[in-house]
Amino acid sequence: MLNDLTLRICVVDQNGAPYDLPVDIEVRHKDLVTAPGLKRGFDSGRLIEIPALMRTPNGVYSVLVSPAQQWKPEQLFVTIPASGFATVTVKLRVLPPGVPPLLPTRNIVVAGGLQIPIQPRYTPAEWQEAIRRNPSVPRSLDRIMALARRLYPTPGAQTLATTGALRHLDECGETVFGNLVEALRSPELPANAEGRVSEFISKQGITETANRLSRSGRFLIRWFDGIEMPNWTLDEHLEYAADRLESEFEVPLFRADPGRPIEVHVRSMGRIRGQTSPGGAVDLSRSYLQTVAGSEALVRALCGHELFHRIQYSFGFRTTHPAIAPFQWFTEGTASWAEAFVSGTVLTDAKSLAFSRIPGIGFFDASYFTMPFWYYLLFKKGPRAIRDVLLAYRATGDPRAALVSVLGAELPLHEFVMRAHEDLFINRIDLPNPSGIPKPPRTTSDLLQPEPGQPASTVAATSAYAPTSIRVFAVSGTAVARISSPEPIWVGIREMEGDQSRIALVRGFEENGVFT
Repeated sequence: MLNDLTLRICVVDQNGAPYDLPVDIEVRHKDLVTAPGLKRGFDSGRLIEIPALMRTPNGVYSVLVSPAQQWKPEQLFVTIPASGFATVTVKLRVLPPGVPPLLPTRNIVVAGGLQIPIQPRYTPAEWQEAIRRNPSVPRSLDRIMALARRLYPTPGAQTLATTGALRHLDECGETVFGNLVEALRSPELPANAEGRVSEFISKQGITETANRLSRSGRFLIRWFDGIEMPNWTLDEHLEYAADRLESEFEVPLFRADPGRPIEVHVRSMGRIRGQTSPGGAVDLSRSYLQTVAGSEALVRALCGHELFHRIQYSFGFRTTHPAIAPFQWFTEGTASWAEAFVSGTVLTDAKSLAFSRIPGIGFFDASYFTMPFWYYLLFKKGPRAIRDVLLAYRATGDPRAALVSVLGAELPLHEFVMRAHEDLFINRIDLPNPSGIPKPPRTTSDLLQPEPGQPASTVAATSAYAPTSIRVFAVSGTAVARISSPEPIWVGIREMEGDQSRIALVRGFEENGVFT
């Protein structure tokens, strides 16, 4: 009989006393794709009884207890016996300090179970301030729909068949998705704008085919678009990355709803490898995961990158503080460092090499390619330097000011950046490896083997960097740089003498200045 008592739950506080506030209970089968049994508002001062669960040998369930907001949700696995009932005691703890306040967010639920987090519309004055601090946010519904098409392509529209095709992928969609969520707050949009986006995504035919809770219940992994359960365990990579990052930075991964696991969606994502947002899921590219399934390091690196964005949210990025452009040197650069921190590698060689090989790269435009700089910062300022920057950011909301505060008075920021460039790429110093400082990462080419008939030199070819702040070219053997900047900047020029090179600092050029 399945209609008898199968599970009894006793809820206590961290001291073992009865917990006397209402709780929500969510019960999911460990393996089967079933809708969760969600019960709200239980009186936790009494024993909570759950009937009608499957029994041994198939009766293994995850039980998630969600208390009041200031308390930490707890999850455990329980086996229902062949007869009688199982009894479990759930001990609740207060959430750790430092978690930013939650945004007032509602979700658009589209066909297939995907959700888009939507925040309240801005006032006209707030909207003007929003686009001033981040001009890349689209303002028209047509451009918003273009973002939606990029983020939610038709399932199967792109499948990567070769490792060489990795160069055709964009990196992370965190900024793109953030721009979509921000754009839908515009007071200039028609009232049905959210409905238009929802209708478009619903027509893409994205449907869930399987789901599974991770080992600790921290993640609910959902496979979409007919994806079969992979033969590698994505949940273990997620758990490992989360454990490393939460331990290192002493904050939990950000959850919009602390009472629910973080959803991880494996689906078609076109050219994007992964993305996340404070109010949404962690999305991982089906094509990318299928392509690199033979390399656990690359799978773990992708998990580390996207989960580090949720560490950033716990320090206030996009939660307490808005995104103020330029910010990707800070958000994507440190997330790229996190790839190597959890896996020993990075997703593309460009992150290790581009900053030294492309003269047109400017630090605040370099996005992912500032990754080597963060290694250098740890080398100079100690193994907690990145956490110190995040702590300073939590207080100020300004990533540049946060970095300057950690550097102190020893060197101005521009000189510290140039010193890092010279030491890392010209002098090629060997970074020491005291406890807590990861070694420089291996490159992608070290981890992917060429397919039959494919030259090794083309494996995981790196993509070129398009946007530049400084264009350098040669005229009659003399290097000429044209400067385009809204403010005076400091420029570093690499001078070549035979096979030797050095950095020359050139100071104080105004907008559109030219020097030779």
